[in-house]
Amino acid sequence: MIDDYEKKQPGYTLSAIIVKTSVIEDSTIHRIIWEKHRPETALSKIRKWEHLNLLGLKVSFDSLQRVSSTNKLKPSKPTLVNFWFTAFIPCLEEIPFLNSLHEEFKVKLNFVAITFEPKDLVTNFLISNSFKFSHFANGQGLADQLGIEAYPVSFLLDQNSEIIRVFGGFSKEDRAASPNSWAAKELIEEIKEITAANKK
Repeated sequence: MIDDYEKKQPGYTLSAIIVKTSVIEDSTIHRIIWEKHRPETALSKIRKWEHLNLLGLKVSFDSLQRVSSTNKLKPSKPTLVNFWFTAFIPCLEEIPFLNSLHEEFKVKLNFVAITFEPKDLVTNFLISNSFKFSHFANGQGLADQLGIEAYPVSFLLDQNSEIIRVFGGFSKEDRAASPNSWAAKELIEEIKEITAANKK
């Protein structure tokens, strides 16, 4: 396949990387992304797009400003982290889905929302809007550290606060009980897998 492509597109090649592996009964299924690139650029664009360079990185919330919340983070629990901001419609459209995840998995998972905006802006937003995560403000430094350039984006962390998956935005039709988008289905599958493993 790659040889045929290189003959048709001189100067370019195809590279593949496995970004997700699932085992269903007796079958192993890999999700593969193909990238057209010049040989010298290798897979840098794929790794940046999928945030693959962040997998295994430990995330700390110590440098962030906590917004008043009744939701306390449970130690040694997996965590879903959502990077968002109040003035961006795609961030707001996925909140009902995120709230439904909180209702479904709040006993087994921590839920954290981080914005680069100031604390008072988030506080005022939460007065009239339900977003059931634990909220942190002034998170631009952490966003820069993680290389976040587009919003919204969500990180799934294991019980050691290490990144295991990164997801882009979700559909406004998504709900925990009836996920519509591929990303939502993948996230729910990952949550079930990691929370089941965390019980062992």
